[in-house]
Amino acid sequence: MKVLIPAIVLILLNCSCSFLPKQDATVKNNPWHPSYRIMFWNTENLFDIYDDSLTMDDEFTPYGIRAWNAAKYQLKINNMYKVLVAAGNPDPPEIIALCEVENRKVLYDLTVDSPFGKFGYKILHRDSKDSRGIDVAVIYNPERIRILYKDFISPLFLASSGKTTRDIVYLKARIHEKDTMHFFFCHCPSKYGGAGYTEPKRKEVALELKHHVDSILKKERNAAIIIGGDFNDPPSSESVSHVLHAYCYENQDSICSTNLYNLSCFAKPGTYKNQGIWETIDQFIVSGTLIQIRSSNTERLCFEIFAPYFLMETDEKFAGLKPFRTWEGMKFKGGFSDHLPVILNVY
Repeated sequence: MKVLIPAIVLILLNCSCSFLPKQDATVKNNPWHPSYRIMFWNTENLFDIYDDSLTMDDEFTPYGIRAWNAAKYQLKINNMYKVLVAAGNPDPPEIIALCEVENRKVLYDLTVDSPFGKFGYKILHRDSKDSRGIDVAVIYNPERIRILYKDFISPLFLASSGKTTRDIVYLKARIHEKDTMHFFFCHCPSKYGGAGYTEPKRKEVALELKHHVDSILKKERNAAIIIGGDFNDPPSSESVSHVLHAYCYENQDSICSTNLYNLSCFAKPGTYKNQGIWETIDQFIVSGTLIQIRSSNTERLCFEIFAPYFLMETDEKFAGLKPFRTWEGMKFKGGFSDHLPVILNVY
């Protein structure tokens, strides 16, 4: 109970809702049933146990330094589907974006060969040019989401030696055969090697993303756009606030349809804890059109950090709680991830 009680309190505090004017009696009478939900989660090294000669995945093999074997991998898959099912309201989010996944096989094992398979989710994935072989992928409910167009955007670090990173996944989709939406999901470069040294890479990915968003808005001023991702930077960072131009949303009276608004700025405690400090580096950003309530069945947007008690553990070094992760350095802990999932509820 020492862990359970504060974790429950944490759930109550970490939903940052953007309330919008009420539209009709249907929404008013059903305030807790979102029209649809989008989830983003950094899965912390979802690798299979097989060596890929084209990538740097040797440590995640039975003979690698982590001794990554079938038993550990199966536990990881089981932990994954438990989280996705627990995030149900009552069904899992219609669109689930995952990063740090190695390949299509791990997605198949999750969506077909695990108990999560009963939901019939489809997979969108392409192997990126990331040196470690980790990708961004999407699984979705085909009964509620119809994909109109998809693309995998490969940022190239022109200013930083021409190296490559994870793809940005783009979807144009129709929801409930009614609302047409544009989705971008990204996993920006980490701070490994130093925050200052790696910052140009995150800025370049943000600029690539900005170019594609602007291209859509140029053709369709009132486009409904949702961006989800692990930015490896907080909302106030240069890459997010100045390069991507995502403004912190504070229930402003004046909203511009072509601006981007970050719904994650004030969510507590954060999605990732490093050296005792929480940061919200996993975020959802939307176009102003969504906040202006383009459709009559949309009453509000609610950004949620999903933090049930079983995803947390006591932080014995820095106090409080922290994510129950799979690895602590090179020590296998058997937890879920070093990141907490984030969910965007669209009412």
